[in-house]
Amino acid sequence: MDTKRKIGNANRLKLKFWPAPQDYNEAVQNLHLNIADEQLQNGQLSIDRLGLPRPMTGAFASVYRVSAAGQDFALRCFLRDTSDQEQRYQLISKFVCNDDLASTVNFEFIGEGIRVNGRWFPVLKMQWVQGVTLESYVRDHLDQPEKLHEVADRFVEMCADLRRVGVAHGDLQHGNVMVSDGELRLVDYDGMFVPEMQGMESHELGHPNYQHPGRNASHFGAYLDSFSAWVIFVSLRSIALDPSLYDALAAGDDCFLFRGDDLQQPLYSRAFWLLENHANTEIADMAKFLRFQLGQELESVPALDSGMSDVAELPELVPPPFPLDPLEALSAEVSQGITMPLTRTAFSPSVTPDVEPELRTAAPRAVSGNKNCHRHDPLCWQMVMLINPFFWAMLIFLLGVIPNSLELVSNGVDYPGTVIASSTRGRLN
Repeated sequence: MDTKRKIGNANRLKLKFWPAPQDYNEAVQNLHLNIADEQLQNGQLSIDRLGLPRPMTGAFASVYRVSAAGQDFALRCFLRDTSDQEQRYQLISKFVCNDDLASTVNFEFIGEGIRVNGRWFPVLKMQWVQGVTLESYVRDHLDQPEKLHEVADRFVEMCADLRRVGVAHGDLQHGNVMVSDGELRLVDYDGMFVPEMQGMESHELGHPNYQHPGRNASHFGAYLDSFSAWVIFVSLRSIALDPSLYDALAAGDDCFLFRGDDLQQPLYSRAFWLLENHANTEIADMAKFLRFQLGQELESVPALDSGMSDVAELPELVPPPFPLDPLEALSAEVSQGITMPLTRTAFSPSVTPDVEPELRTAAPRAVSGNKNCHRHDPLCWQMVMLINPFFWAMLIFLLGVIPNSLELVSNGVDYPGTVIASSTRGRLN
């Protein structure tokens, strides 16, 4: 019995091979051989101009589009394994396939779905959602505020529906909310919570640009989306009221108006500073309400559809230590006769703050081949000498002279030019 237990423990400790994106790319090129689902076996894989698979690869899965039997499916291949993966997806699939939510998409978990290097791995077979991500939709409608107000209202309705049935998506963010024919659809259910999962822990903590800083694996319940829903709603409504905020806060860079740093250190956040000091009182109030929630426990954050409530007095924001408008600051310095030294990197689009200090100095480094630098690598001179015929002539000459010189010294000749007679040398000795 002890021997069997030891063998079992040893097997569990062995490193398990898990496919990488390239492994899946190779496998899906032969659907009829490597896919277990009969419907997908006869499907047509979406490919690029070179005839290669065209996946959408994220942190947790590679997703392929397959057309079969007049329908489009998403084949989701996992990039990592979790101990209770099948159990979780079976519970989620059972709930989603029987709910009345317009935002969820039916899917099937297939335990042995794709063969990679002779071994079978799980996949999800899901209905393909035709549409654009929420971030793309916002970017494409910046000049149509009414569209943005409308999508913000739809987002509130979707979150209310999820709360009504006790479900949380677990990773609400710009890429997991799709706009399809004016409706919102949710994709990527890796972190979803359904009532049957009560008592479990979360395997995912969500996108850091949308999650409460205090979230951890123990947070897993119907309340899970409350904070991220407010982050998205405040961003949508603020951009609809003032589209210039999209560019002012560089939205679209894997975020809307807030980033993880803003949520981790709100007192030093440029986003909160701009929004809370905005001329539009609605924008300012929403930003203050969101900042107040950062000081609350995640479970205590009110649901989006419950609306905003009064908040307590907040700590005063620290004004940004940098100008809010770099071009204005630069013009002011020039008008005051302030010159910028060569080593200064502020407002320079071609130099980033994390560049090595040596690269920000006026004098270039000693780099071989740098025409601006007169210091050269010693290896260059060695190569020049080896291919120079004069060098070899001198070397041959020296190889002939030195042995002769040694012979003269041994015969009583001090080289060069001093001859000591043998008799004299003898008397000196």
